[in-house]
Amino acid sequence: MVQTRLLSNDGAYAAVFDLGDGTVVKAYRRKYTTTFALGEWSDHEAIIRATWANEVRAYAALMAADPDLCNFVPRFYGHCDPLDLISSAVIGSLRLVSGCGIRLERIDGRAAKLAALDDDLREAVTRILWRIRGVIEPGNVWDSSCFVPGSRAEFTIIDFALWDGVDDYSEPLERRGYLLEHQRAELQSLGGVDEAAIAMTQSHADEYQAPE
Repeated sequence: MVQTRLLSNDGAYAAVFDLGDGTVVKAYRRKYTTTFALGEWSDHEAIIRATWANEVRAYAALMAADPDLCNFVPRFYGHCDPLDLISSAVIGSLRLVSGCGIRLERIDGRAAKLAALDDDLREAVTRILWRIRGVIEPGNVWDSSCFVPGSRAEFTIIDFALWDGVDDYSEPLERRGYLLEHQRAELQSLGGVDEAAIAMTQSHADEYQAPE
């Protein structure tokens, strides 16, 4: 186990852990995806896995499509299993989804929502978000946050790939208490990632070399 500490647990779907080597793990939590704690837990977890996979695919798509645009987001070191990297003592009472971690460059500072930025900076961030949206669509980029200054640009944007298909599954799950078999099959497909495509665009997490 590498030395880790919890950085943030205020995200809608994930907690962020500092691995102490210049990288963090965005670890998706086990949570209900409906207003009420209803139905089959496996259906909720399938929705979370699809949400995680959408973000992994978004990073891979950016790496493949536009290296310049990648300067405005954290470096991507692949997906990982947070339960393999983070000790139970650090995880504490958090319930993490096995296999659903994303290893990223650590960005120093505190992230701010777009509404908190001054007008000129918000316009600059918005222009980059439109470019990102063109690459990763479908995906909701408008709930993102950014660090100012960024690591390799004026700002670094995070949380730019919120899956906009969640309601297509959480709403019927809330109404019925379970998903139909064809919906489960769709989520199983959506919850997978193309390992070959990711390997072509970025080194895996275990190949990362900590900065001097």
